[in-house]
Amino acid sequence: MIGETYALEHPGVFQSMVLADTTARRPPEAAAMWGERIRIAETQGMDALVESTLARWFTEPFRKARPEVMARFGTYIRNTPVAGFCGACAAIASVDLLDRLREIRCPALVMVGEQDHGTPPDMARQIHANLAGSELVIIPSAAHISNVEQTERFSSAMLAFLDRTEATP
Repeated sequence: MIGETYALEHPGVFQSMVLADTTARRPPEAAAMWGERIRIAETQGMDALVESTLARWFTEPFRKARPEVMARFGTYIRNTPVAGFCGACAAIASVDLLDRLREIRCPALVMVGEQDHGTPPDMARQIHANLAGSELVIIPSAAHISNVEQTERFSSAMLAFLDRTEATP
């Protein structure tokens, strides 16, 4: 979302973009969900959000198979400052860039985990449809943190895209 916003605010800055597990528009009902996460963080602290966040970010088979990764990401979540988390939630809840994406003129790769419920494949398809000449990759057996859950597939797709775009003048 930050990259999308920056590309719109500063046309021509990017040679190419990789948009991974992201959104360009939140439905109106999302504001209540983000408001609830803010309330939990402010009243119970970040620890109260660890398990539900990990469940959204990673598929169940990956969570069970990689407890060390879950521990590391759990620590990241616990150590997130509440004020920063709440500010990010408020920003995400109000994002609405989808209709403007047509203004972006650089090559773009849109990637998403097939089981990403927070920024689902349908949103990735909408982003792809609004970015002229973009490519879409849906990564199997991955949720929201697809670059960690399917590192090889993610990296391979990204590097192939970057190789193609670097070769283009």
